[in-house]
Amino acid sequence: MHLKRVIPLLGIAGILPLLYYLIPRSSEAESIGEDATWQPTLTEIATAIGNGPDAGFKDTRHKQFARLFQQRFRNQQHAVGVKFVSDDKMKAMFAPIIPRWDMARVAVNAESEAHRLFGHHFDVDIFETYITSPMKKLAELRVDPRSGNRTVRFDSKFMREPPSPEWIARRIQMRSIQIFFELLPSPNNPAFGRPMPTYISGAMTPL
Repeated sequence: MHLKRVIPLLGIAGILPLLYYLIPRSSEAESIGEDATWQPTLTEIATAIGNGPDAGFKDTRHKQFARLFQQRFRNQQHAVGVKFVSDDKMKAMFAPIIPRWDMARVAVNAESEAHRLFGHHFDVDIFETYITSPMKKLAELRVDPRSGNRTVRFDSKFMREPPSPEWIARRIQMRSIQIFFELLPSPNNPAFGRPMPTYISGAMTPL
């Protein structure tokens, strides 16, 4: 009796590895692929932002370029973000699932198109973005001022850089909102809500 039970189990165990290779599986990386014809194109972006003097990275033209450039990828369900952080620097942000070579290629395209529309080169820092964790800097794009060649350098040392002040402020705000809702009356204790947590000065973790 035991042998009759063991033989089918052995057969199933032999088939499972084969099914693993035969059944199609989604790729772990969300490759962007060819995007040359995606809209809005460079020509469409140039028409939308128009011509005008360079009034700095906070002006309408820079903001509109960043919004339209990233919309090109978001229309195709790819989490890509672009932001000007100074007059000569951009930030390119990507979901971690996007392959590094696509990150580098999109960053190069962003710098190239911004150069053509604004008349000067930009440094580009490349980040992975997360919902509940700080962005991780992965790479830097730099342009040789003599040749105009663009170089993207990935380096693990960038990940050890501290979180930005903006991210820290946002986390403190989110934690404050969370504490507020924890103190609201609950169904189990409508009069007083949850017990008041005790905090150490400078810490965010309840005792």
